[in-house]
Amino acid sequence: MNETFIECMGSRFVGKLVGDVMLAAAFVSYAGPFNANFRQDIVLQQWLPDLQERAIPLTQGIMPLDILANDTEKVIIATSKTMWES
Repeated sequence: MNETFIECMGSRFVGKLVGDVMLAAAFVSYAGPFNANFRQDIVLQQWLPDLQERAIPLTQGIMPLDILANDTEKVIIATSKTMWES
């Protein structure tokens, strides 16, 4: 990995990037078609505990939308929540 990137971002951040991206990738590839309740349950009850059990470093309290959407997009999603639930 680029030394300058690690110096700029800090090795703690880079170490947690693996778990954060793994969670986001799993969410995009698997959970997308399901309703919001199922998506939340699978992340909180299965995926996060599994990552922690396997000692894969990730940011404490991270959720997939923290990686996949900016603050404006999160507001749009939250205000049109019925569109995302079926």
